[in-house]
Amino acid sequence: MVDRVSDVFQVLRERGYVAQTSDDDAVAQLLAGRTTIYEGFDPTSDSLTIGHLLSLMAMRHLQQAGHRILFLLGGFTAIVGDPTGKSETRQFITPEDVRANGEAIRRQVQALGLVDFEHPENPALMLNNFDWLEMSLSDYMLHAARYFSVNRLLTHETYQDRLARQEHLSLMEFLYSTLQGYDYLHLYRDHGCRLQIGGNDQWRNILDGIELIQHVLGEQAYALTFELLLDPCGQKMGKTSTGTRVWLEPARTSPFEYYQYWVNAPDQDVERNFKVFTFLPLDEIAAILRGHPREAQHRLALEATRIVHGEQAARRAQADSRAAFAPEAALPEDVPTVTLSDAELAAGVKLVAALGDSGVVKSRGEARRLIQQGGVRLWDERVADTDRTLTSGDFRQVDGVRAALLRAGKGKVLKVVLG
Repeated sequence: MVDRVSDVFQVLRERGYVAQTSDDDAVAQLLAGRTTIYEGFDPTSDSLTIGHLLSLMAMRHLQQAGHRILFLLGGFTAIVGDPTGKSETRQFITPEDVRANGEAIRRQVQALGLVDFEHPENPALMLNNFDWLEMSLSDYMLHAARYFSVNRLLTHETYQDRLARQEHLSLMEFLYSTLQGYDYLHLYRDHGCRLQIGGNDQWRNILDGIELIQHVLGEQAYALTFELLLDPCGQKMGKTSTGTRVWLEPARTSPFEYYQYWVNAPDQDVERNFKVFTFLPLDEIAAILRGHPREAQHRLALEATRIVHGEQAARRAQADSRAAFAPEAALPEDVPTVTLSDAELAAGVKLVAALGDSGVVKSRGEARRLIQQGGVRLWDERVADTDRTLTSGDFRQVDGVRAALLRAGKGKVLKVVLG
């Protein structure tokens, strides 16, 4: 953790959070004192993802260094829809859904404890931009819209890409960055916020806010953006319809699945993940990385899961992970489980049905594709036949029960119990 306020900018750099700033020297000087910092989170779902977790981890470092954190829920901007990085208009979300999502995220963030809203000396503050963006059209025109240049807005890469492909770009989406810019102006004026942070895809939106503050107040604000967490396809985690989503809500991504995500992270990402998603000192991380690579991945998964799901769930997930992939002595506990009777087994249960109907994969069709691609194993045997059914010979006596283990893709496990 950070011992002195003056250390925090260097800590963020050394740990790999910082992608760019609007002015390195000015931001370093700002963070060497004490300032107010904000980031906005649009509640388009009822849970944050590990992409958002990166920001929460950085906020932890910043708050512990003495800076005041403003956690902004985008109750209004979530309805408008951020077009950044999207190739098509996002499906409209009703105000009622946004409010429900915002309440769920509020509870989630407070329960995680990475941002401390009850700190006795430096509590973080949670705000909602619906409280000021629900302004009249005339107020928006007079206090925000008149300061923005359409020519400059059209230089946003997202807008240029959409227009070049002649794809629909709604006026609501086009105005999104002006609303985010107004957020920054409001928080600067009412809370003394001098620094906005966020993912690197938000760079241009943040700069629009800085320019608005300069136009309206004649004062200087700053930007600091984080490196984006990308999935293996190069998509921002949780940003697109095709991007991978690893949720912080255990009902959507179980502790076991969460642990498996980190265990199966690409080798080249392990060091980065240790630095960004754990609070272990850098010298301890270096020592871990000098050891066996697989054990390093398990240590990463344990530390990362502990932060989000707690000690007990992390230890359980670790035990289940080891049992699932070396199950001679024990079976995993907190994994999807199907119980079959002898009669059901005798009637014939296809592997694609077991995997698809249990929810381990999205559908029977996906299970079939995984088998065709060699991505399904029954115990240690790769399944080649899409019509393969379970037989009594597939079950082993382990932990006092007769069970079979199916593994699908990276880290997905189904336990089938006979009894």
